Amino acid sequence: MDRGANEDERWIFYDNGGDWQHVFKYGWRRREQEDEVLVQRASNRNDLRIGFYHRMGDNSNRDTAVQDRELRFNFRCMGSNPTAFRDIYNEEFDKRVRSIEDCLESTNAATTGEKRTMIRGTYPIRVDEHDGFFEAYTAALNDAFVEFVVDNSDLVQTLGDAFDDSVEAYR
Repeated sequence: MDRGANEDERWIFYDNGGDWQHVFKYGWRRREQEDEVLVQRASNRNDLRIGFYHRMGDNSNRDTAVQDRELRFNFRCMGSNPTAFRDIYNEEFDKRVRSIEDCLESTNAATTGEKRTMIRGTYPIRVDEHDGFFEAYTAALNDAFVEFVVDNSDLVQTLGDAFDDSVEAYR
């Protein structure tokens, strides 16, 4: 199998050990000044990244994570990015906002007008329809991923194009 041909289609579900879990397309996390694609944070935190995130929560803060029995699946230009990069990405996002909103019309999500969390989606966590919280949560996560990614390739392409243009402008 030619790995290079499929790299562009990989999605990484990244568990960083905390409450917030990240989902990002291969290529949406890069070293700040080098042409290296990353699949996790750079050890020196010297990276640029966009992606979706959700708050899984552990037993001690599950209530906070899912207060209204809703999964919040958000798209963000990560707050740890350099301020100059976040400003550039926001400009690129804003140039494409009408196209992005068109992609979101048939979803449970909308643009927020915020600088970091730019798209917010909510999905019901139906514990009563599943064997437990984890199964219900992952079912909601599946719904969000299908709606944002699987069934919305134009949205993914638009967000990725904005990232590529932002990285180029930043460097």
